Amino acid sequence: MHRLLFKFLIIFAFFCTPSLAGITQYSIEGNLEPKTNPGCVTMSEVVTSLTPADLVLGILECFKNNDVTKALDMFWVMKLRGFFDAKRVNDISAGAAIGMLQAELFRITGEDFLVEMQNLLDQDSTKFFNRLCTTMKALGPPDYYPEYMILHGMNAFLGIEGDGLKPDFKIDVEWNKVLKTDLDCRI
Repeated sequence: MHRLLFKFLIIFAFFCTPSLAGITQYSIEGNLEPKTNPGCVTMSEVVTSLTPADLVLGILECFKNNDVTKALDMFWVMKLRGFFDAKRVNDISAGAAIGMLQAELFRITGEDFLVEMQNLLDQDSTKFFNRLCTTMKALGPPDYYPEYMILHGMNAFLGIEGDGLKPDFKIDVEWNKVLKTDLDCRI
């Protein structure tokens, strides 16, 4: 199931980008903007203050060093945090940020690196996703403000309500839901 989901997400990222669809892009300062470059790190070193935009920079470092293992680790942490952020922002259109980050990442790295990551995952996806579940449970939910995503949504142009986050959002409950439903972890 995870393999099929991974392939679908990659195909979606390649074929649903604005540059391929002929859509005019409008941007606002801070949209998809990273705050720090974590370098190429392992899954367990991806501290909770790192946003998906930050993780893209780290994945690109892994690409430069041809470290497919750490790139795969960081890619899936990026995806999970993006899923979580999409749940906590009050602008549904902002959730497209993770797809744009992914599309830009694979535009830079190219198809060969993507195939290398997929081949590595295929070697033992069960072991990989069990490790991902264990690590994400241990690290806990992200503790950053998802500005990269909030400023990607339509409300960035139309007017952000409050801080851009859903009021009364239960962080721990929703994080566990993401782990259970999007990653199929046993909670």
